[in-house]
Amino acid sequence: MAEESAASQAAEAHGAARPWPRWLPVALIAVAFIHNTWRSWLCWGDLVTDCGRDLDVALAVLQGVPLYAKATYLYGPLPPLFNAALFGLFGVNAGVLFLAGWLSAVAATVLIYRIARLFAPRSAAACAAIAFVYLCAFGHYALNGIFNWVFPYTYAATYGMLFGLASLFFLLKHLRRDRGRYLLLSALFLAGAALSKLEPLIPCCAVHFLFMVYLVRFRRESWKSAVPAYGLAAVLVAGVYGYFLSTTGAALFSENIFPAGTVGAEAFHRRYLGLDDPLLSLKLIALSCAAVLAVLCGAALVSRMAGEGARSSRWAASVPAFLFGAAVFYILPLDASLRFVPFACALGFALAARRAWRERSAAAWMRILLYLFALCSLLRILFQTWAHHFGFFLLPVPLSAVAVLLFELRDAPIFRRAHVWVWASAVTGLFLGLCARHLLFSADLYELHTVALSSPRGRLILKDENGLGKMEAGLAKALAQLPAGTRVLPLPQGLGLIFFSGLENSNRKLLFYPVNFSRSGDEERILQDLEAAPPDVVVWGLGGDFSDYGLGAFGTGFGVRVAAWINRRYEPWVVVGSGEYVRIMKRKPPSERE
Repeated sequence: MAEESAASQAAEAHGAARPWPRWLPVALIAVAFIHNTWRSWLCWGDLVTDCGRDLDVALAVLQGVPLYAKATYLYGPLPPLFNAALFGLFGVNAGVLFLAGWLSAVAATVLIYRIARLFAPRSAAACAAIAFVYLCAFGHYALNGIFNWVFPYTYAATYGMLFGLASLFFLLKHLRRDRGRYLLLSALFLAGAALSKLEPLIPCCAVHFLFMVYLVRFRRESWKSAVPAYGLAAVLVAGVYGYFLSTTGAALFSENIFPAGTVGAEAFHRRYLGLDDPLLSLKLIALSCAAVLAVLCGAALVSRMAGEGARSSRWAASVPAFLFGAAVFYILPLDASLRFVPFACALGFALAARRAWRERSAAAWMRILLYLFALCSLLRILFQTWAHHFGFFLLPVPLSAVAVLLFELRDAPIFRRAHVWVWASAVTGLFLGLCARHLLFSADLYELHTVALSSPRGRLILKDENGLGKMEAGLAKALAQLPAGTRVLPLPQGLGLIFFSGLENSNRKLLFYPVNFSRSGDEERILQDLEAAPPDVVVWGLGGDFSDYGLGAFGTGFGVRVAAWINRRYEPWVVVGSGEYVRIMKRKPPSERE
C-alpha cells in the first residue's frame, strides 16, 4: 500500500518552517549523550540496594546454577540469560553490563527519535530523544542511583522496554508500508518483551490487539497473513516458559515471577500510582497541565502580536516564546513537571480516534497505536508521572507521544493563528526547560559521588552523602580480605557488595524482601534452607525502608524468626556506621551457638 508518510504530512502542515538539516538532530543527540556519559561516569547503581541481583543471577547462570529452580529471579528469563552470555564472552565484570546498559540507552534513543519522526518534524523527534537522555537514561533522583539505563535496579526493565520500543516501531512501519518483514520483527520483539518484564509487555499486547482489530475491520483480506508472525512469537514464548516450568514447576510463578506478596503490597502500589495522597496528586496534576497550557497560549499570543509582518519579526517573536517555555518548565517543581503527560496522551488518543472514525486511514490508526502504547506504559505511575522510580523506563514512548501532540496542537482551532516558528520555539523551550531542571537535580546528586571503589570485578564511584560511600567501600574492602570461596549471605540486600568483593552468594534461592514472607510457611521454608546450607558469613543491612509494604526493617517488621536464627549462630565481625548501618557477621564457634 502506497501511503504518504506521516512525517511528510507534518512537514506540509508546517510548510512555513525551514526543516532542520538531517545532521543536526543526530549531532544534538550525540552531544547530549556524550555530556551525560561524561558527567555520570561510573556514578551508577548502588552496592547495597537492588542492583547486585542482576549481576549475581547472571553470574549464577554462567556457573550453571538453574535459573528459577536454584537462582530466584523476579522477572522474565531473557535478561539474565543474555547478561550471562555477555559475562561468558567478555568476562565477569560489572563494566560489561555497564556497556550493555549504555548501548541499550543508545538504541532506545534512536527508536524514540524514529518513532516520533514517523509523525512529526525533526525538531519534535529531537526534543523527545534528548529529553529521554536527560530525564531517563542518565537521571539521578534518589539516594541510590538505581534508576538509570546504564546500571538499573533490574535490566529486565530496560531490556523489556527496549523490546517494546522496537515492537511498536516496526508495527507502525508495517501499518504504513504493509511489509511482512516489519510485522515479523514487531512480533519477535513482542516476544522479547514477554520474556523480560510485565510493564513493557502490557502496552505491547494492547497495541498488537488493536492492530489485529484494525486488520479484521479494514483489511479483511490480509489479517490471516499476520498469523504466522504471531504464531512464531507465541511458540517462542511458550517454549521458553514451558522449559522453565518443566524444570521448576509452579515455583516459576509463585516464588519467582509472581510472588504472592507482590499483589498484597497495597501501600507500595498506591504510592507509585500517586494515590497515597490523592489531593496532593490532583494539585500537582493541575499545576503541570496549567504550565503546559500557559506555554501554548503564550506562543499563540506572541504570534498574534507579531502578526503577518516580515520574516525577521516572526523570528524575533520566537525568542520570547522559547524563553517563556523554558522558564516555565525550569521553575516548575520536579515532581510536577511531567504529571500532564497521561492527560496529554489521552487527548492525543481521543483526537486520533476521532480522525480514524472520519477517515479510517492507516495514518490515523498509527497515531492511535502510539498514544495507546503511551497510556498503557503509564498505568503504574498514572497520577505520579515523572522520571523517578518506575518512570525511568516507562516514559520513553510517552515522551515521543507528547512531543508529537504538542507540535501538532498548533493546528487546533484555538491555536491556529500561531506561527509555526513561534510555536516550535515555545515547545522546544518547554523540553529544554524540562531537561535543564532535571539536569540540575541530577547534577547535584552526581557531585556527591566521591568515593572510588576498584575491584577485580569492576569499578564504581560511590555516593558519599552522610559517609555512606565510605561505609560501603569499607565493607567491600573487608569482604575482599576473606578467602576465595567464602560463602556470603546478604540480608535483606547487599548482593552488590558480594559481587564486587569477588565472593559467592551462599544461597541464590533466598530473598529477604517482604513479598517473600507473605504466605503461611514462607519463613519456615527459609529457615530450613538456612539450616541445610548455613553461610560462612552474613552481610546484614540493619536499615532498609520497607514502609511501602507497611512494614518496618528486616528482623523487626518481618523475618523476626530468621533474624533470631542469625543472631544465635553468628556474631559481629565488622560493623560500619554509628547506627550500625551494615554489619558483617561470622559464624560463632560451635560451643557458643545456641
